[in-house]
Amino acid sequence: MMEVGRMENFDSHEQIKHLMKTGIKASHAEAIVKTLLSSRNSDTASLATKDQLNLEGQKLNNKMDQLDIKIDQVEERLNNKMDQLDIKIDQVEERLNNRMDQLDIKIDQVEERLNNRIDQVEERLNNRMDGMEEKVLGVVKDAKFETIKWMVALFVTMMLGMFAIYFK
Repeated sequence: MMEVGRMENFDSHEQIKHLMKTGIKASHAEAIVKTLLSSRNSDTASLATKDQLNLEGQKLNNKMDQLDIKIDQVEERLNNKMDQLDIKIDQVEERLNNRMDQLDIKIDQVEERLNNRIDQVEERLNNRMDGMEEKVLGVVKDAKFETIKWMVALFVTMMLGMFAIYFK
């Protein structure tokens, strides 16, 4: 089996000889080693070094720290906005309560005026009814008097007629 060490220890001539000992043709062995070298070179070229990884890690940590700071700032702004909204809600609530108290007072005043007006109307109605009752009683008394007067006159006329017949 072929041992593959670090790139700097890689001896392509040794590797080709080793492959040929296993029965692989020289042209095939050279192609295999070339392919191995080019793939290893391209792989290692694209790989990051430890220093590069550490640098990227630091950059990532810095970005995370910046994001934490931004999150804290946003959280603080949101808390401030929430506090402001709480204050505004309290103010609106207080204004509404004051307005409701004012409306209650106005309703009481209107109710008082209406009650006074109703009392006045009732008093005027009672006075008119009393006046009409007096008039009706007066008319009834007059009618009774006229009826009694008519009946007395009729009775007297009938009595006189009976006396006249009786004394005739």
